[in-house]
Amino acid sequence: MIKKFIKIFILIVISFLLASPSFAQKKPIRMAIIDLDAQGVPQEIANSLAEVLRSAFVGYPEFEIIEYSKMREILKTQAFQQTGSTDTASMTELGKILNAQKVVLGSINAIGKKYLIVLRVVDVELGKIEMAHTEELICELEELTTLVRNTGIGLANKILGVLPVEKPAAKEIKEIVKK
Repeated sequence: MIKKFIKIFILIVISFLLASPSFAQKKPIRMAIIDLDAQGVPQEIANSLAEVLRSAFVGYPEFEIIEYSKMREILKTQAFQQTGSTDTASMTELGKILNAQKVVLGSINAIGKKYLIVLRVVDVELGKIEMAHTEELICELEELTTLVRNTGIGLANKILGVLPVEKPAAKEIKEIVKK
């Protein structure tokens, strides 16, 4: 009788341990990152910077980024009309078609030599903007990849709830880029 009780107790303990979050494998967050809107920069540059943004997220195992070419293929197959609209309802619909949990959208804005990148994350299930992240830098157009990469890393950390690391000042970034 005691042996039976011990066996049942051990099975219960093992079941609880295996069901605990520390033992469970957490699936990565499936994300679609669309091209950035261009405000004061050519759209081709904004599209290239969106690729830099996607690559910033790829380094995180917590995210599964939908490959841009696959995203375009799926949208074409589903006959999704991208009218340039980036409202929350359109991004929610886009996310559902792509089977994404989150859609990242945003813009790159130029005001003289000052560049501003604004990113927003739409939670597809809730159909609302979950968070936003903005960074700016005074730099040359060629140095925008640093700004976009840093903004992507900042947004990824924000999504994961990681405290932001201290970022170098714009002057230091400019010196790093020149090297």
